[in-house]
Amino acid sequence: MVSRNLVSWGACSVGLGAIALLMVGERVIEAPGRIEAAMMGRPYDGLRCTYRETTGRRCVGCGATTAFLLARRGELLASAKTSMLGLSAAVGLALLAAGASVTGVSGRLRPLLVAVLGSSGLAVVGLGVQFVRWWTGSLG
Repeated sequence: MVSRNLVSWGACSVGLGAIALLMVGERVIEAPGRIEAAMMGRPYDGLRCTYRETTGRRCVGCGATTAFLLARRGELLASAKTSMLGLSAAVGLALLAAGASVTGVSGRLRPLLVAVLGSSGLAVVGLGVQFVRWWTGSLG
């Protein structure tokens, strides 16, 4: 039985948002590029990095979008090789969805708080690993 308190409804909203982003993430992420291509009258040629196009160098976040999309499809090893930042974002979002769902059903705030802390920790670790890979030049 689903609890009807404000915490439950808020957690359900967070969980549904996280699940929706995991399900349709590619469409949301690619939307600005598709709109720009249509406005410029050119065909859409995939995700582009403005920083890389301008400088010719990869930034710390390079590959994170691709890694997020790979992880979303379940290709975790390929995602980790591409970008730990994108992998940690996808796994953190899944963790957040799970914690929010448990909170929504039980009405207890603890599962959501654990999920938020876990997701935040994953983000910090992912960014740290990605920074080290970028600094040492192992991003490619």
